[in-house]
Amino acid sequence: MESLIKHKPFFAGGVSEHLLNYYVASTRKGEGALTPRERLILQMLSEGHGNKEVAAILNLSAKTVESHRVSLMRKLNLTSTADVVRYAIRNKIIEP
Repeated sequence: MESLIKHKPFFAGGVSEHLLNYYVASTRKGEGALTPRERLILQMLSEGHGNKEVAAILNLSAKTVESHRVSLMRKLNLTSTADVVRYAIRNKIIEP
């Protein structure tokens, strides 16, 4: 009640719990959720290397690189290569 009198936000218990759960889930989707290999592939793709080139450099199959790319994009909720590059720049994984 005091929050309302002071014109501060107030949420009922259920709403507060939902917001907290949403926040915790969204922070898990960040870069920390990536495996070291996914992070490396994110970096290389953001630097302009294609799947086949990354595969050759890392001595992996192109299909494995593609699987890592799909996984990291899903974890980070990215939908395009441009999103991957923007994410890498914003998070200082590569420099513009």
